[in-house]
Amino acid sequence: MQAGNSRRGARRFAGRLAVCVLASAFLVGCPFGDDHSAYQVQPVAQRYPAHISPPPPPPPADPHSPVGDRVTSCSHNYWPFSRDAAKEPSNASEQRIEALRKLAWRGDFFAQIELADVYHASNSLDAPYRDHIEEAVWLTMALSNPEGFEKMGSYEDLVESCRHASSRRAKEHLRDLMEKMSGEEIDKVRDRVTYILDCRGPKGLIILGRVYDRRFGDFGQPDRQKTPGASPFQQSNVDAWMFYYLAAREGDPIAQLYQNDFDATVGEMEKFAADKAMRWVSPLEIYPSDGESSALPLSDECCDCFEGSNESLDRIDREVPGRVKEHALRALGFLGRTGNFHDAVRRLQIALRDRFEDGRFSPRLQLRAVQLAAVAGSADAQTALGVMYAKGVGVCRGQSYARAAYWFRRAAAQGSAPAIYALSRYYDEGVDGIAPQNLDRSVTLAVASAQAGFWPTRAELATLLAQGGKEAREP
Repeated sequence: MQAGNSRRGARRFAGRLAVCVLASAFLVGCPFGDDHSAYQVQPVAQRYPAHISPPPPPPPADPHSPVGDRVTSCSHNYWPFSRDAAKEPSNASEQRIEALRKLAWRGDFFAQIELADVYHASNSLDAPYRDHIEEAVWLTMALSNPEGFEKMGSYEDLVESCRHASSRRAKEHLRDLMEKMSGEEIDKVRDRVTYILDCRGPKGLIILGRVYDRRFGDFGQPDRQKTPGASPFQQSNVDAWMFYYLAAREGDPIAQLYQNDFDATVGEMEKFAADKAMRWVSPLEIYPSDGESSALPLSDECCDCFEGSNESLDRIDREVPGRVKEHALRALGFLGRTGNFHDAVRRLQIALRDRFEDGRFSPRLQLRAVQLAAVAGSADAQTALGVMYAKGVGVCRGQSYARAAYWFRRAAAQGSAPAIYALSRYYDEGVDGIAPQNLDRSVTLAVASAQAGFWPTRAELATLLAQGGKEAREP
């Protein structure tokens, strides 16, 4: 009976052995002895997105394996798809990377390790995709991923020996990368990691809190191990508390526990951190598609990570005026004064390497057009994006007054009258931590928007001035 339970347990946890994959660059073998065949887990095609067809799989193994598509041998010459890799066409390589990115964005530890290996280009077929900044991003994501250090239950000794080796190799490699990077490149790594984790909602915000929390290791691991120069993040309890606060505001009870665990001596810090949290916005609006390699643009999977994003995206068709989207296409140079709208959308799809270059202006593509135009400096697109965040319409992360105020301020700095008026309303009504109630500031901004040509405030001011003049004439 006991032997039967052991065999069933071994099968159930066989997938965990995928950590042995440690994709070529990071692991040269696991301490399982010379015969690794008993620990192999074959690919499971179901882990691929629906539109991606993997190469023909070997004989299937346990369909409940949590590892999915990766053949897990402790051998260092691991190749995740086919032993005929040298004959693999480039479009299959791109599909492989797209599949890995989708899994990695959702928090798959093994996909993150493999994706870092792709951008390291340890295999000659990955040479066109070499990108040391993306490599550092996914090494950081894997090292800060709780899947990499949390307890797994039964048979954990076998698994953790491999998992520990993978994390150790990844940390050593990241430290070597960081030593060669400029300060600007390290900032890019930190910004991209922050953006990805913010897209994952409260769980991602808690990971950010742990990474900054001085009570944990430099990647948020519970053993408090710190390796100088290995992490792109500088630990700060103020930032840690801020991210726990943001996660708690979204209803995560674990985040509140992390906050409560801080010593009583941080009482003065709490107000400062809370004020900072109210104003905080992600350092990136969209993930940069232009990596070091031009072979394949870097995909932004934020909308697929955040629960409820589809409902918000669907509203963009109904509630965001068509002229806003047309202006975004014009600002990006895809639509001329007499150009064809359908052709303009196709040009945008081609520029983004969209898989479906059919000219269909999907909700996700509409959002991307407005975001790109706003980032490029279009005041009209910045104002529109501010309104979308204020109402929670058409944006993946939902309603955010902080993001709305950020884009209103960017547009107002360029003289956008509607954005100036929007800020005046913020100060009139008061938005905690973003625009505290200040009637003088509100009136000043309202007058400025009228002077800039915003007709609703011009009409309102004209009415007030007329009433004031009438009252002055009355005895």
